[in-house]
Amino acid sequence: MSIILFLIVLAVLIIVHEFGHFIVAKKAGVRVDEFGLGFPPRLIGWRPRGSETEYTLNLLPLGGFVKIFGEDPAEEGVADGPDKARSMPAKSPLTQIAILAAGVVGNVIIAYVFIWVSLVMGVPALVDDTLRDDAQVIITDVLHTGPAHEVLAVGDIIHAVNGIPTVHVADVQQAIAMSGGNEVTLLVERNQVDTPVTLTPEQGVTDTGTYAVGIALGAIAIEEYSTIPALGYAAVRTYEMIGGVALGLGGFLGDLVTGSANFSQVTGPVGLVGMVSNASEIGLVPLLTFAAVISINLALINLVPFPALDGGRILFVLIEVISQRKIPATVAQYVNAAGFLLLLILMGVVTYHDIIRIVAG
Repeated sequence: MSIILFLIVLAVLIIVHEFGHFIVAKKAGVRVDEFGLGFPPRLIGWRPRGSETEYTLNLLPLGGFVKIFGEDPAEEGVADGPDKARSMPAKSPLTQIAILAAGVVGNVIIAYVFIWVSLVMGVPALVDDTLRDDAQVIITDVLHTGPAHEVLAVGDIIHAVNGIPTVHVADVQQAIAMSGGNEVTLLVERNQVDTPVTLTPEQGVTDTGTYAVGIALGAIAIEEYSTIPALGYAAVRTYEMIGGVALGLGGFLGDLVTGSANFSQVTGPVGLVGMVSNASEIGLVPLLTFAAVISINLALINLVPFPALDGGRILFVLIEVISQRKIPATVAQYVNAAGFLLLLILMGVVTYHDIIRIVAG
């Protein structure tokens, strides 16, 4: 079931991405020969009556493509065929870039929609627990110097201290501060499982001098947004998500160039299956939020100026504009093929580390 759910989420994101290329190419008068979900070999194909585009379902599910006439310059008939005016190279550089970037725009738009829907449905938000009866105490930070470092984590929800249910953040803070250095037992919820955790508060963990375990606390409750205001909030959250993903991706690519990349911190398809499953078990809102994160990742990864990616193809167009010369078709083919091979190797390495993490538990 986890794999099926993951493939459904991935299929939606791929269809949106490829539809971006598809619709902009169509609007620009470029011939689109195929819209494929998955990679060949082909399982089934369908061409609507009167349509020049064939829609296909292919065997390898981790991807998709739109076959645009002339995107491969070596394709027969691009330079001198009857449809050469409808080929991609025949269009202006700006139109070509628009077609290539449209998939990225599609992924950003669907991420925004997912976030907007989740806000309307209700998302966890930090609140003032003196004003909300439905608030829960949550850990917002864990100090590396305190006794909580090894056993508690950001996002853990504290339901009780020494068997007494917690209502406010102050309840937990006071119980720890007044412990006198004696053990305290917190009933902690993580991944919808309640677990008792016993800690010994220490002095000197914080600057206050009181007994502490090294955690910062807040209160969360489900915050629902009205439909129209949620449009603005969703835009802000999408922008923040893009910034966060870009920062992480940039750091990883920088480490990759210097040879210091930590692949154990990167999640590939195998790891994503479990993460999608976990999100769906918590509820629809976490699943939508996680799908938005995946979509933003797909968008930004595709923008990287690397051969075989949309960003690499955009770079080729820009090089041709600057140099006023066409890149030879064979050169483009070999560079893109090499880039695709490197991407497969990278995916294999990431998948290997996914499997190692699962086996190690």
